Amino acid sequence: IKASGGTEPWQESLRTLGITSLGALMNALLAMFAVTMIEADRGAGWLGLAPPIFLYLAYRGYTSQRADKERVTKLFEATQALHRTPQVEKALEKAGEIALDLVQATTVHILVFGQEVHDIHYLTTVQREGPSSVMTPVILDLGQPPYSGVFGHLEPIRFPAPIGGLPLVGWGHDALAAPLNGEGERRGVILATDRVGDVSNFDERDLQMLSTLGSQLAVSLINGRLIETLAEVDVL
Repeated sequence: IKASGGTEPWQESLRTLGITSLGALMNALLAMFAVTMIEADRGAGWLGLAPPIFLYLAYRGYTSQRADKERVTKLFEATQALHRTPQVEKALEKAGEIALDLVQATTVHILVFGQEVHDIHYLTTVQREGPSSVMTPVILDLGQPPYSGVFGHLEPIRFPAPIGGLPLVGWGHDALAAPLNGEGERRGVILATDRVGDVSNFDERDLQMLSTLGSQLAVSLINGRLIETLAEVDVL
């Protein structure tokens, strides 16, 4: 578990133990069935392959459905959490924490664009282990490489290898980037880097989850700025 996905809650460990115990029992019964069948008729021994094949396919289907259900549940909880957080800074930090868990990333960067391509932008960084920062002003020319190759994409994209020359948002293995689209314009990009585990890599499902989270975050940013604007009007 540590090699492929980090740590596992004890509830999941108990569930995994139960499933593996059931699998061990099924294997023992299948072995007894195969021995009995071969002893009765050696020519029918190949029929013993059918039960384990069906069992394997059923287990794969179960694990796939379970993983999809957990992802949808996490995404629903993330949407609720973001809508309950109207302040821009808190919404950004919360979205970073959610993304870490949603796609099992090591670090999440959220860049909110300034008014111009070569203007001051605002970078939020949330790490699984290490300090986090919220809305740090950074000067980046998004129209020039290498940052244009990371933040210039209009669609979600997966980077299977590192890109050089990125001191602020570098990664060691792979990364996902999804635009923050709201009201017909791109308001920023959310970037998840280095999936947890020595042998794990991001997949298309992770990219879809991050893209959906990015859309929800864009809505939260719009709502947060609207609330701040109304507060300023009330003060005046």
